[in-house]
Amino acid sequence: KPSSAASDVYKRQVSDPDATPTSTLRETDIMMVLATVNITKGFDTWLDMSKSMSEEAAKNGIRIVWAATNPDETAVYVLTEMQDPAQMKTFGEREDIAKARDEAGAIIESTQLISLIGRMHMPE
Repeated sequence: KPSSAASDVYKRQVSDPDATPTSTLRETDIMMVLATVNITKGFDTWLDMSKSMSEEAAKNGIRIVWAATNPDETAVYVLTEMQDPAQMKTFGEREDIAKARDEAGAIIESTQLISLIGRMHMPE
């Protein structure tokens, strides 16, 4: 389990969403999180599920920037951006979202925050 300072920051932000009111966030204040989840039905199944809920996720201020799998397709690594970590938690716990993730083979309880991402570069 992650025990890094980033994890502690994320937990504080999730438990105290008023610490950074979303009404004052600017586009540059988007938080990025690198996380992982174990999967049982391969990357294509997980990716189809992820794509099917991308519009609903966007309505909740969440967007997947990048996703990849390990060589045996038993874990997915996801870089996600959001303005409010509380929304990510609430969205992920919705019954319909949890059901879709479960049906796609995501082992929800295996989800781990690896790190908050401060800066990044995506080559063209």
